[in-house]
Amino acid sequence: MSDGPAPPHNIQAEQSIIGSIISDNNTLGVIADLGLSSIDFFDPLHAAVFEEIIRKTSLGEAVSVVTLSASFPTMQAGGMSISAYLESCRNMPVTYVEAIEHAKIIKQFSTHRAIVSVARALENNPFPPDESLAAAWSKIDAIRMGVMGRRKHRISGTIEEATQETLDYITQVRSGSVLGGIKTGLSLFDNLTGGLQRGELVVFGGRPGIGKSLLAVSMSRQIAKNGVGVGIFSLEMPEKDIGRRMLADHAYDLDWRNPIAYTDVFKPGMDQRTHQRLVEAQREIRSLPTELDFSSNLTVAEIGAKVRWMAGKIPLGVIVIDYLKFVRATKTYRGQRVYEIGEITAALKGLAKDLNICVILLVQLNRETEKRDEKRPRLSDVRESGDIEADADVVGLLYRESYYLLQEGLDKGAEMSTKIAAAQNLFEIYVAKQRMGPTGWLKFHCCMASSSVRDLDFNGNAPTHEEFR
Repeated sequence: MSDGPAPPHNIQAEQSIIGSIISDNNTLGVIADLGLSSIDFFDPLHAAVFEEIIRKTSLGEAVSVVTLSASFPTMQAGGMSISAYLESCRNMPVTYVEAIEHAKIIKQFSTHRAIVSVARALENNPFPPDESLAAAWSKIDAIRMGVMGRRKHRISGTIEEATQETLDYITQVRSGSVLGGIKTGLSLFDNLTGGLQRGELVVFGGRPGIGKSLLAVSMSRQIAKNGVGVGIFSLEMPEKDIGRRMLADHAYDLDWRNPIAYTDVFKPGMDQRTHQRLVEAQREIRSLPTELDFSSNLTVAEIGAKVRWMAGKIPLGVIVIDYLKFVRATKTYRGQRVYEIGEITAALKGLAKDLNICVILLVQLNRETEKRDEKRPRLSDVRESGDIEADADVVGLLYRESYYLLQEGLDKGAEMSTKIAAAQNLFEIYVAKQRMGPTGWLKFHCCMASSSVRDLDFNGNAPTHEEFR
């Protein structure tokens, strides 16, 4: 071996990854997309330990200092017993975001060492230069394609490949072997858009009080009922608020004629029948593939790390972020909110593509709506908010006529009261942009009290819209 400098590596990054997995086995799922393997570790001990971690997890076994030490009973590390060394690694805790970055460092150094190895071999190669260079380029290409192969999706290809893949997907959809879009439970929306599409950023915007969170929670529950995993990032509402909205929403399916107001759930004096309905609702929804996160002021990188962890627990297809205001930008454009928003939405679009999920982002529309006589939202109400419109694949603008009628007041006579009564259960979504399809206004039934949005004529207990009037 040469007495020159050691090949590029980072021992601390290797120790932190091993220690993080020992401390929290879910870390392995978080870094899974990076394709980290034992050959990427510079230290032979770390490589052996990581290989054992992979073996144990593939068998469904827990990974801990005790279980790993038992696999290497005679091994020493720097004059320490293996158990003491692994314990020292475990005491180097890092966040999921840091774990991803450390895993990337290990992969980068591994690639660097592979390229250096090719260069050194070329330097000592006795064959003619043209043959040596050809062999070296072949190895470099293999390294490069190995790095690219760790990406989830192909990033280049021919027109033949792209169109054939499209035809294959159409055939699978027609045969029923794969589902088309992810169904939201709102038939008109699904018919217009084909459902939520993986790899896309879907934005729902509305003024305060219109029903952004109502739509997000109700839609999430209905998506999960169809077996698609949903991750909800409630950056504003606490856990109990999400919980009572979901219970009231599901209880609405059980008995729509007697809705339970989510605002009444925590009030004393609840009767036994109402309590039993909530117990029954919880029994039915507790196993839905849904993960909730109530952290505040997350960056997109932190959201991405948590999403990778969620994907290791449920068949994740959709994440909901409620809402844009509480997503923290990096320091690149500090104080320039328009550019910060553009940075966030572009990163969320990238996250949707990289993880093959649909990202639903809730946004608050600007005040221009309030200044107009016609209160229906327009796409221009989003355009002034950074690059939201440009980055989104679908933009849905939310509107409830009753919200504005109530602001005008009930003291304007019987005609106004009639208009309010007629509109109180109407919830409209204006699909103002759809990159791959038509736009248009869609009407739905809503019950604000129970945080529910349904088709105008929904099945099950099957009320028609006229029955609500």
